[in-house]
Amino acid sequence: MAMFIFSIRTALLAIAVSDSSLSSAAALSAQSELLCSPEGLMRLIPQFSANGKFTIPDPNTDLQTFLSAQQGLSNAIDMILAQENISQNPSDVGQATG
Repeated sequence: MAMFIFSIRTALLAIAVSDSSLSSAAALSAQSELLCSPEGLMRLIPQFSANGKFTIPDPNTDLQTFLSAQQGLSNAIDMILAQENISQNPSDVGQATG
């Protein structure tokens, strides 16, 4: 369970870093928005969906599904951050940090 909590903290940090690095108060991308709700997470990472309800896989009873969900969340965060970074204008980013 500690690994999953770490992953959620990582997701929140990634969203905060991504959002704060934007030069203006731009809206999050559609993919980023999926990380902000249980329904979005279920769409993005099917392992969080159990009969249409948001469920965190129990590592004590189904370690493989838990690890798969954790890896899926990590991959989704990496993909979204990469897409956000690619879509930014380098001169705007430079002005925001200076």
